[in-house]
Amino acid sequence: MAFVRDRNPRLARKYADLSVHYMRIGDELGVRWDYAFYQMLVETGSLTYKGDVSSRQNHFAGIGAPGGGAPGESFPTVAEGVRAHIQHLMIYAGIRVESPVAERTSKVQAWGILDKWRRRFGGRAVRFSDMTTKWSPGDRGYARDIKSVADRFMQTRCRGED
Repeated sequence: MAFVRDRNPRLARKYADLSVHYMRIGDELGVRWDYAFYQMLVETGSLTYKGDVSSRQNHFAGIGAPGGGAPGESFPTVAEGVRAHIQHLMIYAGIRVESPVAERTSKVQAWGILDKWRRRFGGRAVRFSDMTTKWSPGDRGYARDIKSVADRFMQTRCRGED
């Protein structure tokens, strides 16, 4: 969270355990939580929320928020917002989610919206860079933005002792 505070000195107290939620829930569900965390930083502007989604929503991934003022879904707690984000990533990878937190995740999964897109990969695992082309199709730099955040984290926070 020190990395996030470097990017957003006005970080709200409710996010104190956000990285712990990403790690715990990501590990529980078998998802690369670090890249989900980096994606959250891109989606929320390092938790400054200058787009359609507000911090009150506990929404970290733009689920159901296509732009133009549509705020997307809201979640009752920070942990539920993290779970919704990671579950949504899971359906992009073709992993069935039982009882999704987000209504959008439930609908996309039930309607099979991503099935044809996933078949393009010929049975190989869907990579995070693949997912970004579908998650934010109008933003050609989306994957690069997430990678840039990851690279900055590794260069600034992973060089010293634990």
